[in-house]
Amino acid sequence: MRTFVPVIILLHFPNGMNTKTNSCSAVRRLIGLFKGFVQRNLSLSITIAAAVLLELLLGVMYFSAQSNIQDLAIKYFERETKVSSLRVSSYMWRAEVAVQNTSWVVHRNLHHPDSMFTLVTHLVKHSPVMSGAGIMFTPYYYPEKGRLYEPYAYRDKDGNIKQQQVASDKHDYLNREIYNVSITRDTVHWCEPYKDYFDSTRLSTTYSAPVYDDSDSIVAVIFADLAIDGLKTVIDFKNVYPSTRTFLFSKAGHLLVGDGTPFFGNVNEIKKNDKDNEDYVTMTDEKGERIYLFYHSVGGPAKWTLVKVCYERDILSKIRRVRTTLFLVVIASLLIMSILVIRTKRNQERFHAVNAEKARIDNELRVANEIQQSMLPHQHLNRDDVEIHGFLLPAREVGGDLYDYYISNDKLFFCIGDVSGKGAASAMLMAVISSMFRAFSAHENNPAHIMQSINGAICRNNEANMFATLFIGILDLPTGMLHYCSAGHDHPVMLSSEPHELECIPHLPVGTFDDVEYGVQQVRMEADTTLFLYTDGVTEARNALRRQFGLPRTIDALRECIAQHSHPEDIIHTVSSHLSQFVAGAPQSDDITMLAIRFAPQQSVTTLSESLTLTNDIAQVTLLSSFMKSVIDKLHIADFDARQLRLAVEEAVVNVMEYAYPQDTQGDVMLHVCSDGTNVQVTITDNGAPFDPTASREVDITLPVEQRQVGGLGILLLRKTLDHIHYERKNNQNILTLTKLINL
Repeated sequence: MRTFVPVIILLHFPNGMNTKTNSCSAVRRLIGLFKGFVQRNLSLSITIAAAVLLELLLGVMYFSAQSNIQDLAIKYFERETKVSSLRVSSYMWRAEVAVQNTSWVVHRNLHHPDSMFTLVTHLVKHSPVMSGAGIMFTPYYYPEKGRLYEPYAYRDKDGNIKQQQVASDKHDYLNREIYNVSITRDTVHWCEPYKDYFDSTRLSTTYSAPVYDDSDSIVAVIFADLAIDGLKTVIDFKNVYPSTRTFLFSKAGHLLVGDGTPFFGNVNEIKKNDKDNEDYVTMTDEKGERIYLFYHSVGGPAKWTLVKVCYERDILSKIRRVRTTLFLVVIASLLIMSILVIRTKRNQERFHAVNAEKARIDNELRVANEIQQSMLPHQHLNRDDVEIHGFLLPAREVGGDLYDYYISNDKLFFCIGDVSGKGAASAMLMAVISSMFRAFSAHENNPAHIMQSINGAICRNNEANMFATLFIGILDLPTGMLHYCSAGHDHPVMLSSEPHELECIPHLPVGTFDDVEYGVQQVRMEADTTLFLYTDGVTEARNALRRQFGLPRTIDALRECIAQHSHPEDIIHTVSSHLSQFVAGAPQSDDITMLAIRFAPQQSVTTLSESLTLTNDIAQVTLLSSFMKSVIDKLHIADFDARQLRLAVEEAVVNVMEYAYPQDTQGDVMLHVCSDGTNVQVTITDNGAPFDPTASREVDITLPVEQRQVGGLGILLLRKTLDHIHYERKNNQNILTLTKLINL
């Protein structure tokens, strides 16, 4: 094969000649020579161009994939670091709550000095995270006890709880950090880690809080000791990469937990310019390898910092191996392709090109249809309280209708939609909307907010001006409450004793305007009620006489289903059968989609039913504690679940007592507890001002105290300890239902 090498010869033109014209002529000659080469060696030229483009494409894809993997790894480690810090914060928070609750009891019993041993013993006994607890009274507070009085209870190495009055001239707590800070600053305090008093091999930290008398004067400091070793079981050491390491530092930068000595030095120097106390930095280790260092503040009074370290080589190791493999495969493929292209005749190339194009189009349509069908949910819901069945028949190879559903946190998320137009463009928008529904509903329980997000995303860069009608619903399975939002979609039909259309606010379809405000509606689905959803392909289906099937015929078919007590699959089959008989073989002009949802909650056998009515007096919390203890004893609930349930119920009731009614106004707080042996359901009812705790945003406990919003920790506690929370306002009453799965 001949090889053409262009050579540029520089000539010296005589004075007076137009050098610019000559340069243009030289360029044109080179272009002509290049075209001639391409025409004579078309196959080789195509192969070279394909090789260059393919290598460029692979290079772009590689660097894009590398960047995406790094971004995903960073997001993963940021999340894992935050989760680990929340575990540590929760571990410490238990001690804080226990100490502060006991502080109130100490205040009530200040006139019984000998009872202090019982209180600290009870505190250690019922707080597994503590290794010891004590109370340091101000000098001569109890004259009969001497100058210093410090009742202390601790666990020995065998796990037994022992008591001791540890204050003495050698152990003068007046000089201890935990005493001075709580006394002088009138605040709670976590001290820096130290060697344990009873076990010098054990590293501990102490949480302290002031105790007040009736005149609000500080008379003592109550404290609890936590062994640092306990934090090792709290931090999650399960890592994706073998070189990942986890460290925990105190406020002063002392290493508390970690495998070996960190090479990066003091973490406080790394995050000294970071006000949020959560971020990541990149650096190189002693061997020059690049690493990512993620850190997150534990939060709370302690202000500890959790750090995770990951090497870049681990993050990119797999894609680098893939890069090498792809490069070899591409080179081999290009060589083979070159041989085939060169040895193929020009007429055969044209013939194969025509056939390949036809096959490609047919194959793409077939694959597109398979992809569209695979995007529809086909899984069987392993639930006894809901049945669902869907059907989609596109008018062409691919269509613009969609439906989807899934269950998360005892809620059924579902949608049905109809994209404007037909064919591939509508199918692409359908796929986008279906993916958006999954993505946005993963972190949102309000259908209107999900609809708002989908509309905003579609309106951006919508040069084709396509839109879609859409209906989104979220069914709370424990209560049967259906929250929904319709964006110009056909009204669903509710099948109970008689089919009737569901009332919907006439919102504009998604994709029309980005400033549309969507509202949420709600209705309760009674037991054995079915919701039937459809697209206009059902009601606008035409027969040979161009008559439409219409909504009345659809209602008649659904009325027949009610009489036969049909299940969702049978309902769709019946409506499809009526529709087929009506069109009688006429060409299908639009996509036909149907979705039927039957709510069938199972009736459970109640093994316990207890009620209690309190007034909005905080002093009645003791009655609540006795009541809950009685309920728990009757159900024989495991200790851990019992503590969580009592803590959650007391938090919710105290919140109602303090905020539901106007100040100096007496009101009732009614409790009803029932159980079927598997779940415990506590219903709290009051006649106070409307307040929905489930609608409150979750408090960010990682922020510094001065930046946090007031309140929210109680709601955070309910969400962390309970399996399901539901609120509704009915008959001018607040009804809050708390559900917890119990272990007996």
